[in-house]
This record gives sequence, C-alpha cells and structure tokens, in this order.
Amino acid sequence: KWVALPGYSEHGDPDHLAIDFINEEGINGEKNVAEFEALPEYKWLLKNAGRFGFVLSYPKNAPAGITYEPWHWRHDDTPQTPGV
Repeated sequence: KWVALPGYSEHGDPDHLAIDFINEEGINGEKNVAEFEALPEYKWLLKNAGRFGFVLSYPKNAPAGITYEPWHWRHDDTPQTPGV
C-alpha cells in the first residue's frame, strides 16, 4: 500500500527529493491519517512548506489509485503558494 515500485519513489529522485515528516511524539500518519492531519506541525507545513520549495506529493485530490499521504512532501525548485 505504501511502497512505490523500484525506480518510482520520490525518495530517491534527485530532481524532486522527498521526505516523510514525523513529529516528536512519533506520529507519522501511516496508521492514522486523521491523527497526523490534526498536528500543529501539519498545519504549519500546509501554510509554510511552499515558501521553502516543498509540495505535498500525494494530496487528497490525487488521481484514483494514489494513496493520500499528508506526511510525504517533495522538494520542487519552484516556490509554491501557501496552503497547498
């Protein structure tokens, strides 16, 4: 469910390197997406990540078959507007 096929992961893509966020208490969202969405850290990401060139890789409105992952953000050289 969460594993990309070899060669398709953004974690190894030098053009759009991705990172997964986890908070200090260890909440990463994989077992409970709503718990991650409720974090102040997630709200900060939504508001500010674009200023640093990060975009949410797999948003809720992604095409069918793509799992929503609010913790998974990729770097894009083009700064984005706040509020993904």
